[in-house]
Amino acid sequence: MRGVNLDSTSLHVDGQYHTDGSEINAIKLVRGYSRDHRPELNQVVLNLITENQAGIPVYMQAASGNVNDAEGFKKIVKSHIKSLKAAQKSRYFIADAALYVAETIQSLEQQKQLFITRVPQKITQAKQLIAEHDPATFEPISEGYSGKWFDSDYGGVQQRWLLIRSEQATKREQKTLDKNTKNHRAINQSF
Repeated sequence: MRGVNLDSTSLHVDGQYHTDGSEINAIKLVRGYSRDHRPELNQVVLNLITENQAGIPVYMQAASGNVNDAEGFKKIVKSHIKSLKAAQKSRYFIADAALYVAETIQSLEQQKQLFITRVPQKITQAKQLIAEHDPATFEPISEGYSGKWFDSDYGGVQQRWLLIRSEQATKREQKTLDKNTKNHRAINQSF
């Protein structure tokens, strides 16, 4: 097995649930981000790690409905990666951009765990790379995609970033820009 994948989802719950407050470690059924578009209902979060060949779950944890993925992933990395790494002998830990928090990647580095994730575009260094590099200098990766490698030390952890350009995404962005420009002109002409 070359890697394990971490992701989370939320589930809405129906009905009323009463607690007397004595369950210290109990999850809380509360309103949170609803992935099934039911924000008016209480949620519970399910974190799941699967092995990457057959998708077999190797770790599952329920969490309170308002838990942020970045916080949840950070706790999982700190508490469980060492044992998962020993049991699964996986080379890569794979997760979405919620994994990419300085404290979490530092913990992965300390545990000598390689990781693959998407770097959030809100990170200053990522914004700069996107703004400063001409896609014409990128090398073909596969049909419709090109990219360029960059070194980074975000969070004090040495890593490699691959900046990818998608022809399909570029076309979608241009279509949206054209539509917004057309709508803006129509609004301005009506005044």
